[in-house]
Amino acid sequence: MIPVEIGELSLCRQVYDPDQNQSNMCTYLDLLSELRDKAQIRNMVVKQRAAKRYNANLCPRSFIKGDLVWRMTNNARKKDGKFSANWDGPYQIRHDAGGGTYKLEQLSR
Repeated sequence: MIPVEIGELSLCRQVYDPDQNQSNMCTYLDLLSELRDKAQIRNMVVKQRAAKRYNANLCPRSFIKGDLVWRMTNNARKKDGKFSANWDGPYQIRHDAGGGTYKLEQLSR
């Protein structure tokens, strides 16, 4: 069986010109920074679109001192399996720590 390359040259090999190839590579390298900038802009647009879609479903909540809240447990489902409680509380908000965080105070039972 004779490989195709031995029997008949491919189109790439027929039209290959080393000088033209070198000039095309230099042109491509000159435009490489522009291609990278375009890719970076596309990447930023995709991230902004994803953030916009995610933030559209968020429901911002703010609490004031004295509000009663439930706290999500960190070790949910580790000790008691899947039927353990996901929330712990109620807690009373002591003060706003900024950035959506609050200092909580456990209610005496």
